[in-house]
Amino acid sequence: MRIMMRMALLFLAVRIILNRDLGRSVERNSQKIIARLKREGFEIVSIKGSHHKLRRGNQTIIVPHPKKDLPIGTALAIAKQAGWNASDKS
Repeated sequence: MRIMMRMALLFLAVRIILNRDLGRSVERNSQKIIARLKREGFEIVSIKGSHHKLRRGNQTIIVPHPKKDLPIGTALAIAKQAGWNASDKS
């Protein structure tokens, strides 16, 4: 039982550290993300509720908006789909 408790605490600590570090290196503001996608050639093709669908060629990315700070996992997934480096925040 103690081993499981230690493993859980270690996992939690690692997750907190990773989220803190990744949060500094990826843009989380949906308005800025959409603006950057537009600069890179994406066009808004539809808006349903709070989700903007952007497309460039046959590549489609959906961004929740308006939301000031996206969850880190959502922001990282959008960055990955767009082909951005995690350290590139322009």
